Amino acid sequence: MPLIARYNKFMQLNQNTDFALRTLIYLGTADKLVRIRDISDAYDISFNHLTKTVQQLVLAGYVKSKQGKNGGIQLALPPKQINLRRVVEDIEKNLALVECMGPNNLCVISSKCLLKGIIINATEAFLKELQTYTLEDILDTKKSLSRILKINT
Repeated sequence: MPLIARYNKFMQLNQNTDFALRTLIYLGTADKLVRIRDISDAYDISFNHLTKTVQQLVLAGYVKSKQGKNGGIQLALPPKQINLRRVVEDIEKNLALVECMGPNNLCVISSKCLLKGIIINATEAFLKELQTYTLEDILDTKKSLSRILKINT
């Protein structure tokens, strides 16, 4: 079974985070101001939803916007300064994968259950891996693939 197929069944980031990452990738490949509509059309995603996502990216300092007829958006930082872990943590509202990790824990076995610790460790491993990548790594396909596949270049 292909690697991607095995992992489609597990942890999932929210759609907003997915849109944020794709927006940053799009902006990282553009050399000019870009309209949100262009990104929405390119990815075939909701313009309204993407607009809200871009607002979050602007507030988090990853994107800057220019209003007006010739306006648009662009990266506010160089791609090498945009860390994937920070983006996910800034955009993702809740990384609590099981109820006992959240603030409204009502699970009756959580005081004796080891699941919470295991999930916390797994989430931290996921975030630790993201910490090692920047937007620049995603834009540099050869470098990114060699790191993911553990190939020395």
